[in-house]
Amino acid sequence: MADYKNFNTYITEDHHANVKESFKKLIELISEQNNKEVLDVGCATGALLGYLMSCNPDWRCTGIDVSEELLDIARERVPGATWVQGSATDMSSKLKNQYDLVTCFGVLGIFDEYDAIQMFDELIKCTKTGGEVIVFSQFNEMNADTQITHRKYDENGDDLGWEKGWNNYSMKTVKKWLTGKVKKIEFFDFSLPIDLEPKSDLVRSWTVQVNQERRLTNGLKLLIDLKFLKITK
Repeated sequence: MADYKNFNTYITEDHHANVKESFKKLIELISEQNNKEVLDVGCATGALLGYLMSCNPDWRCTGIDVSEELLDIARERVPGATWVQGSATDMSSKLKNQYDLVTCFGVLGIFDEYDAIQMFDELIKCTKTGGEVIVFSQFNEMNADTQITHRKYDENGDDLGWEKGWNNYSMKTVKKWLTGKVKKIEFFDFSLPIDLEPKSDLVRSWTVQVNQERRLTNGLKLLIDLKFLKITK
């Protein structure tokens, strides 16, 4: 299981009130079908589902996350959805083949290869035939994969230990994982339309200008290219 410790980010940043640009872009990528059953994997405090339900009040939404603390916030902020404690790599059999749309934002980079493959298998199993899975993450258009372990220090200089969160798999590798399991695989570029300032947490991303383009970076000295992966089962 991935060693991820950055859950506090989702408590200190209110993406219910300050809707992420990626949430807005997601609406454009969902096929025009009568999606009624939606599952968000790695839902955190439920901000994505809250936004989807504000756009589509008739959708029935479920969120799953490993953190009960984050789910408690989700239950308070979005009482109209169903909230389930569990892992993206081992979801309850009750969730299988139940959903027209399955979303997964900012989760893939936590997992090394074995768990990443397992996560994709679980996402697909939860999706109805003909339904869609949309994953938002880094995907490298070059044929190279990276698995990154990082360590940071708090404001007192204390070592916070090693953790994951920024693994980057190539489009080629992801297609290899998915070929033969689904009907269609599509990637869509995402460009952030606003500037972001650096935060106290050095692994949270911010924007810089590179060759007159707005790019994302963070304290790991990465240039971050985010994409949507849309899978049709």
